Amino acid sequence: MILDFYTGDNPPIPADPQTRARWKETALRARLLEGEWGPDLLERYLQHMGLERADAHGAYTGGLDKSCNPFKAICTELSQLYHEPPDVFHVESSADVLINSDTGALARSMLWPMMEWFQSMVLGCREYLIRVDASRDDGLIFRPVSPAFIDGASHPDKPHEPIRIDEYRQRAYRGQVIWTIDRYDITDPENPIYQILAPHVVQLENAGITKQRRAELDITADILDAPQSGADYPYRKADGAPILPWVLYHAKVTLDRLWLWADGLETVDGSINSAVIHSFIMHAIRTSSWPQKYGINVIPVGASTAGTEDTPRRTITADPASVLLFKPANSGMESPMQGVLGQWNTGADIQAMIAALDNMVNRIATDSGIPANDVARQKGTARSGYAISLSNASKRVAQDRHRIGFKAHDERLCAVAATLWNRAHGTALPEDGYSVAHKPIPLSPQELAERRKNLIELMANGLISRLDAYLELHPGFTQPQAEADLMAIDRERMIR
Repeated sequence: MILDFYTGDNPPIPADPQTRARWKETALRARLLEGEWGPDLLERYLQHMGLERADAHGAYTGGLDKSCNPFKAICTELSQLYHEPPDVFHVESSADVLINSDTGALARSMLWPMMEWFQSMVLGCREYLIRVDASRDDGLIFRPVSPAFIDGASHPDKPHEPIRIDEYRQRAYRGQVIWTIDRYDITDPENPIYQILAPHVVQLENAGITKQRRAELDITADILDAPQSGADYPYRKADGAPILPWVLYHAKVTLDRLWLWADGLETVDGSINSAVIHSFIMHAIRTSSWPQKYGINVIPVGASTAGTEDTPRRTITADPASVLLFKPANSGMESPMQGVLGQWNTGADIQAMIAALDNMVNRIATDSGIPANDVARQKGTARSGYAISLSNASKRVAQDRHRIGFKAHDERLCAVAATLWNRAHGTALPEDGYSVAHKPIPLSPQELAERRKNLIELMANGLISRLDAYLELHPGFTQPQAEADLMAIDRERMIR
């Protein structure tokens, strides 16, 4: 008997503990990248400070500062491949329907403007996915999906490429919004699977003992009006071979696993800890950045009770500009003891704390591949937070580091898009052979002049060909693309 479908904000928990751990870590990273990590900072602050001190620091009333987030800054600054739309090439002119930079289906889909954000998510989560779809009415649709909602499997001989993807997503079904599993499986090419499953809880009774277990109800026909598996599987190449309408982007090419979700765990952990320290510095600036006063046998006038019933405390507002009033603690005695007031030095060494946080942020950034010279605290104050800003030279290094892996993924994305476009429109676009060239960070006039001069000297001395010089000036271009461009240049010279 069906008890209930899964509803609410959170999907059903996977049975595999490794998948659960991956989902949890990936979701944390996504929150850090998208600014939704306030509860995570509060949890970590409580771990370090304890309940009573965190309450005194104003942690529950907006006293925590999220402006120190090295993890997001690192991922954003390293995402330099899509500062401009890349050039997409194919030897067959019919592919222009897809790849033309102005009127092609890729340009109209707004894929490339999305990819700058998408690269930062790939680098942060270590993987991210794009679901590709095509229709006659809407053209190409590219939908990014977090790995925190994906389960999958790969072929033993190609462990980095998925052959099954389960996407957990919400759908409207029977008057309510429930969690479903979209299953794409090409493990058996002769019987590919596309199903929409509704996980639910069933109750079983046996010999008077009631047990609950999770089951999956196939609702494909209810949602899509017809089965989509076997001969009806819709995602195929022109030769009938089934494909997954997905592209899985990896931040690092390992070729030995499907997920690399724990890579960079130290950066994530250090980033949250640095936010804890930064928040504590803000508390110290507010409450302990001037000499600490004390009193013996005196009671401050105007103190009030703060905190909760579990952690009550007497407080009084103190400020360098305020005057604190006291009365004798033993004024009712016949021979009261003289009250004493004094002060200690500043309660917190703000400069030392800032220096410690500086070192921590620098270490986190440099461990992630950011040059130490590209890390700086804005305006020299703790309030301003920390800026990680790559120089143009460092941006080019970041581009080179990620170009090969993302180039392969982008080319696969174009191939999948062309395949699905053909199925939706009945066309015959080439379904492979696409080449993607990411545009380099522009050189300064001085850098460009020096590079041109060097290449011209090398060509004059016979140490480099004209083709190699052109490829040097256009990173990411293939040799056929460079040859075609040089031929076009020569034709224009002859016309002139």
